[in-house]
Amino acid sequence: MKNHLFFFTSILLSLNFYVSTAQSKLKSPEELAQSTVYHSLEDALLHKRNAYILNLERQQLKNISKKIGKLKYLQELYLGYNQLAYLPSEIFKLKNLRKLVLTGNKFSGLPSEIGGLTELEVLEIDRNGIIYLPESLGKLTKLKVLNAAENQINQLPEKLGNCTSLEKIDLFANQLTQFPESFCKLVNLKHLDLDWNRLAALPEGLENLKNLEVLRLEKNQLETLPEGLSQLIKIKEIKLFNNQLIKLPIEFGNLHLIKELNLENNRLTELPQSIGNLSNLVLLNLSGNQLTALPESLGKMSRLKELMARKNQLTHVKGNTINIPSLEVLDLSINEISSFTAVMNRLKNLKRLDLEMNNLKKISFQFSSLASLEHLNLSGNELIELPETLCKITSLENLIISENQIATISRSINKLRRLKELDLSGNKLLLIPMDIANLTGLQKLDLSNNPLYSWHKKQIINKIKAKEIVF
Repeated sequence: MKNHLFFFTSILLSLNFYVSTAQSKLKSPEELAQSTVYHSLEDALLHKRNAYILNLERQQLKNISKKIGKLKYLQELYLGYNQLAYLPSEIFKLKNLRKLVLTGNKFSGLPSEIGGLTELEVLEIDRNGIIYLPESLGKLTKLKVLNAAENQINQLPEKLGNCTSLEKIDLFANQLTQFPESFCKLVNLKHLDLDWNRLAALPEGLENLKNLEVLRLEKNQLETLPEGLSQLIKIKEIKLFNNQLIKLPIEFGNLHLIKELNLENNRLTELPQSIGNLSNLVLLNLSGNQLTALPESLGKMSRLKELMARKNQLTHVKGNTINIPSLEVLDLSINEISSFTAVMNRLKNLKRLDLEMNNLKKISFQFSSLASLEHLNLSGNELIELPETLCKITSLENLIISENQIATISRSINKLRRLKELDLSGNKLLLIPMDIANLTGLQKLDLSNNPLYSWHKKQIINKIKAKEIVF
């Protein structure tokens, strides 16, 4: 009996010694950076007590030898860009493994044994043909990064919510339509990429993801966003373009850390007034929606540089809506704007103004305040004349007034000394002022589709020295 006890005690002591020895061989990230990276299994096996990193990427491998199970101290395993469809079970017994990269192989799924890698912190399985993720994934409670982008995953395991250490999830380009109920238990999540899926709604309890900083939802089928989204005040980046959004949450403006907001190609008919509270916003893209008006609160965005509302149903622009001192680019093209009474006296930094393809019959705003304007496009309107103040924009380089009803051009146009392109095509001009010859920097003059006198054309050719003149 004593012999038996001695025997079992010896085994236990040996096991404890092995475990403690194995644990003592664990390397910190700083130490790993100094470790040898082995590029063949044979070399790693020759130095297995010092084999912490094994990189077998891009070696056209179709299978992995079971001998890999002998690398007890392995912490990082790179198997990306091979032709692997399965892994030997020995890999899932590597208890010290912290990082496993399977990118760009031929996996259709992961075995349930993946749950045995309880020390795993990074799992990269992107660019495969994976259809499902096993419930055992929930055992990876130390997992911080899950990259499963560019697969065919249509649902997530319910027990994913147990992976509460997760900080980054990338599910770009999959086929997700919904979330498991447990998803919002991932309270440490900072980065969530769900671009290019089939989501029609976001999970209830989204407000629990208090640490979320990046939320990417481009090209889904979202019609609404939960009000809880407005409570995620740490969000710095959010992608919402190419969805079916009809409206935004009332308190959307609480997301004040956002610098770029792209809402292009949705079905928005209005914006909440709170959007003006996005005080750090630099870029706002509202193009391709169904907006009939812009909220005046936009004028409060003190850092906004680019405002694009191309291809909407805007009929008027008024008040202080666009009177933003920091604004450099304003694109309101392809709308139905017939009334433009907006205050523009603070637009000292505006460089580009696009108003083409609207219903403007006259310009009622003063151009004289646009001291930095370089590009002005008024084509495709119903203008019969241009205001005299336009010729005071001495910074102008591109002036496009094609497809209007203009019959005369003021001689004051010769004040636009920096002009490089002047497009007057598609108007009703019989003559143009020869003062244009003083614009020595002019490179292109487009006069096509005008009823110009033939004798005048010869005069233009002889006197105006633009590199390209189009009749």
